[in-house]
Amino acid sequence: MKVVFWIIICMSVLGIYLFTASSSIGWVDSGAIATAAKTLGIPNPPGFPAYVLTAHAFTSIPWGSVVFKLKLLSQLSAIGISALAFGLIWFLAPKKRRLYSSIVGSLALAFSYSVWSQANNIETYTFTNLVLLAFLVWLIKHFEKFSIVTPSRVGFNTEIFARSPSRCIPHKFTR
Repeated sequence: MKVVFWIIICMSVLGIYLFTASSSIGWVDSGAIATAAKTLGIPNPPGFPAYVLTAHAFTSIPWGSVVFKLKLLSQLSAIGISALAFGLIWFLAPKKRRLYSSIVGSLALAFSYSVWSQANNIETYTFTNLVLLAFLVWLIKHFEKFSIVTPSRVGFNTEIFARSPSRCIPHKFTR
């Protein structure tokens, strides 16, 4: 049942994103990013290597213009964000409210201004946020498997800091 609703939501959101997308390149760095994706160049100083490599793979899709293909990457990344939100809400919500909470939460995120505007633009934001949210969801779902390291567990004496904050500051700064 969860998968059926998830697929219906993803296809509906993609249809609306495709219907509302402009046919032009977009704003800000879209031209530089599109050129870098097509030529495997560096769009600006950070470079965004994962995005450029993924976008370059999308430019080899045999149909549509380069602009359409790169907007499709942004739209699919935004849908991935919405799908991960659906799954995360499903995982965290009480059993009675899982379905409605997941649907409302994922649709509210998909059609929020910040996600919707970037889904219809050639930018790295949706792809980067998809990767970060995927890591966060993975962390939340596997949290019990990790051992949290605290200063006292590694032999660090926290009593020094508890007595007086001035002991934390090197002597030459206290005069």
